[in-house]
Amino acid sequence: MPNSGECVITFPVGGIFGVARLATKLNELLKRGQIGPWHVGHWIDFKHTAIRIKFLTVTDGDIAQRACVDAYCGTPASTNSDDRWRIRGPVGQIRRKLRM
Repeated sequence: MPNSGECVITFPVGGIFGVARLATKLNELLKRGQIGPWHVGHWIDFKHTAIRIKFLTVTDGDIAQRACVDAYCGTPASTNSDDRWRIRGPVGQIRRKLRM
């Protein structure tokens, strides 16, 4: 059973090779002390378009999501609080499907 402070974020990676880039970025954040330990979860589909990552705290997940998703997609996160994690393009379509 997960702890109440744990956070699972789904990161778009665009295939199995994108996971290496994501892991490198997360390890950089970990090395700088910006986030705590993280753990790889499961792929969301058989095409490996996105993967779930578990963080020990919600804050770690927020920091990682801002650093990694925005860097991967090349689009800034929206400032609208209701639409905070909107991502445009094909990756955004995946995220919208996941939330449904």
